[in-house]
Amino acid sequence: MNPILPDKVHEAVIEIHQKLFLNMKESVDGNINDYIRMFAEDLGVYSVGILPYFVHTDKLEHRVMIAKIINNYYLDLGK
Repeated sequence: MNPILPDKVHEAVIEIHQKLFLNMKESVDGNINDYIRMFAEDLGVYSVGILPYFVHTDKLEHRVMIAKIINNYYLDLGK
């Protein structure tokens, strides 16, 4: 994400991440270990894409969206 780009672009990127993570979670039919393995393989790529934006955005709405992603998808990974 780039601070020069409009907020709508950032919002679209967050929504794409949400859909991607949801599809991964649904694709493993409830097998949390398969989900963890799949998500963890590219964790760095996903994280670099959205987590720095959490610190740099002034939009509360975007911070809430990212916090929901963390809660719904990252926390399942455990330690």
